[in-house]
Amino acid sequence: MVGQAFDTLSKMPGKNWKAKLFNLVSFVLVASMASYAFEGNYFNYKLLDPSDLNGYYQFFLKGHFFIPLVLFAMLWLGTRLIGATLFMALNRMISNKINRLLRQSFPEYMLRYETSNRVNISEEACTVRKSIAANHNKFEKQFVFLFRFLLAATTYFFTLDYFGALLFSVLTVGSVLFLIGLVLLFQFLEFTPRLLYWLSNLSRQENELV
Repeated sequence: MVGQAFDTLSKMPGKNWKAKLFNLVSFVLVASMASYAFEGNYFNYKLLDPSDLNGYYQFFLKGHFFIPLVLFAMLWLGTRLIGATLFMALNRMISNKINRLLRQSFPEYMLRYETSNRVNISEEACTVRKSIAANHNKFEKQFVFLFRFLLAATTYFFTLDYFGALLFSVLTVGSVLFLIGLVLLFQFLEFTPRLLYWLSNLSRQENELV
């Protein structure tokens, strides 16, 4: 049942346009931060007039586009790398603590689970595990998006006079809570195969008693 629920969620309609919307907003956020980085390190710029052919010539053929492009690429790849690393590090830290706690509290159960995990695992738990692996990138991308959103909000707070402290506080707290929620939700999904194994083992023991 749990495995079917994961498959249903992964096949829900509309995920393509949602992914495109997330990518578009993420692009705008990074481009905005790159714009502030350029103006902070070089000079204030103005958008070219559509009829200014000489301006476009200077911008593209004279190489004036290169520095803004490099700044955008650095911020895009940098925020992606830092966000993905942070997501992986938090999940690994929590997973290690959970595994250590389970080994200390239920050593026999963990030994049977790890042995069964190498040799044989229930079909439903296997389905859930495949769904988790397939959705790992989705969780990571959402984490990176929220990380970029938080960085952009911080940039706007220090550069825009009307970006108040209350709005910044609400956005910061909300973003951090969503980041923590994503990590905890992913940890719950990773723990699901163990829960299914435990329920299956418990059901098997009850059947043997009957």
